[in-house]
Amino acid sequence: MCEARKVCTASFWHERRLERSGEDHSISADQDLARTRPVSRVSSHAGQWRTRGIMSVASSFDPVTNDNVDGWGPSYTDDIFDSCLHETEKFPFEVSLKIDKLSRVCDFTQSGYRWQQERARQQAIRFGREGGTPEKENEEDAFQLVDSRPAPKPKYRTYQQRRPWQYHGGRGGRQQPQEDERNLQQGRWGLQRQKTQQRQQQKQLQRQQQQRQQRRWDNRSRMFREWSVQTKPEWQVVQEIPLAQLPKQNLDASKVKVTDLKWCGDLRHYDRSYDRITEKTKRNLTRYTQLQFYNPSTTSDINLREFLADDSVQVIVTDSILSMMMAASRSVYSWDIIVIVAEGKIVLDKREDAPDLLTVNENAQEPPAQDAKPEFNQPQRLAFEASLINQNFSQQVLDKTSPPVDLKEKNPFAQDDSQAASCAFRYRKFTVPGNDKAPNEAGKKDLTLVVRATVDAKMPTEAGDSYCVIKALNEYDPKVGLSWRKSLDSQRGAVLADEIRNNANKLGRWVAQANIAGADTLKLGFVTRTNPKDPTSHQVLNCQTYLTNQFASQIGLTENNAWGVVRSILDLCASQEDGKYLLLKDPNKPIIRLYQIAWEDFAADDEDEEDVRQPAPPADKDKTQAGAK
Repeated sequence: MCEARKVCTASFWHERRLERSGEDHSISADQDLARTRPVSRVSSHAGQWRTRGIMSVASSFDPVTNDNVDGWGPSYTDDIFDSCLHETEKFPFEVSLKIDKLSRVCDFTQSGYRWQQERARQQAIRFGREGGTPEKENEEDAFQLVDSRPAPKPKYRTYQQRRPWQYHGGRGGRQQPQEDERNLQQGRWGLQRQKTQQRQQQKQLQRQQQQRQQRRWDNRSRMFREWSVQTKPEWQVVQEIPLAQLPKQNLDASKVKVTDLKWCGDLRHYDRSYDRITEKTKRNLTRYTQLQFYNPSTTSDINLREFLADDSVQVIVTDSILSMMMAASRSVYSWDIIVIVAEGKIVLDKREDAPDLLTVNENAQEPPAQDAKPEFNQPQRLAFEASLINQNFSQQVLDKTSPPVDLKEKNPFAQDDSQAASCAFRYRKFTVPGNDKAPNEAGKKDLTLVVRATVDAKMPTEAGDSYCVIKALNEYDPKVGLSWRKSLDSQRGAVLADEIRNNANKLGRWVAQANIAGADTLKLGFVTRTNPKDPTSHQVLNCQTYLTNQFASQIGLTENNAWGVVRSILDLCASQEDGKYLLLKDPNKPIIRLYQIAWEDFAADDEDEEDVRQPAPPADKDKTQAGAK
């Protein structure tokens, strides 16, 4: 458009100069053609017209139309030149110094559309470099959308989400150039502010970890914070024994002399078919509700009282109480033992209202909660469930087809109107040697104990008959640890390792009871719930056989340490005056305290005294107490 204006302006002033000079500057057609050098090239693929000359446009004149009757466009006759072009003879052609491009008239194909877009882009770049702006061909090209929203901020990870190596510039170390660039952008105060924020985030993360650990400890403490017996203000603390000192007590167990005194009860053989049980051939656990399981206290046993009358016997105790003392360093929950000292004799007994219940996951990192939902997963209910499982499992694995072993005496606690469970009571005398380096005379003398131990079954072997103790581990929730149904057959060692870690105290007591009873074999059954929501139905998945000595070394319980702990506690009790004492484990601290109590405390009523110690569910116990009131 600008070039056309220049040509028109030049032509106008040239015409004025000719009129003033009056000279005839008309030229012929041959001269006009000689002066004009039209260069035209038509490309086959694009159809572009190129020319190096442009004809000057004259002043406005009235064009004469020409009608072509034969076809489209003007007719090819000489009248066209006479009527239309004769006025342009006086205007000579002017040669342009620039090469102009003549675009195509119209192109509606896709290639033409792309060509127009490319041409518009190149023109925009050229006009932008030269300082001009191309004119928009229509309003749509001139329209621009204005976005008033702020630009999106980059997403940065928090301190906790970053990887450790990102604080040091990658895995290879700190990147100094990036740090210098950040310092130049943020400045000195910005860098200090960033370091302050990082320190605050680190402190916040540490506080969160401490709070999480404290919550875990609070939950753990809440589970066993209840005392096994409520202490009284008038009780006097005689001695405190830290649990950390018990593993240091050692005694040469090979010097301990053992003598069998009496056998009582009913002893059967073990059914070896249970050794071949797998998850696919599992068996349902049978409930023996018609049997009575007897575990009387020390003072309720007539045989123990007879043995105490012997001058050579200083201590009488049962295997359950003695095993509790041997594994005291592993205990977490609270427990108590009554100690009676009179005329150089010591009686270790339990409270008459204290049932013998087994703990479940006592040493676990997250033991069962006291307020767990559902209620049958609470520690007290789980202890009752585990005790019933052990009682029923010890009777189910016995061989009922073979005749029982003929013992000299029957069960001394069985009643005529009830059927006693099959087991044998073995009374044994242990002579524990003294220590010449003991500070008192009582510690230097030998100490004789009479213990009532329990033997569950008899196993015939190639070397001869051997005795075994039968126990059972129970799974109450498959989500806690490894699922026994999936991992027991293929990962038996991993399952046993979890049980040793979660039930260290219970397994330690079982091994100690087997050693006291003289059982060379420990039968360990794996029992799980048929449905995790039903605590009354169970299935036996497997039954393993372990040698007592090897299994004791596997769980870290040695006879030297076990008898050393017993000897140290008995020496402490023997050094006290005649009276009644209570050995109590603190539920919140790893400490055992020896209290001096009155003779009337925990006194049993002879009329209501019962020798049967079969555990009862907590709900029934509450109902019984409510009915008595």
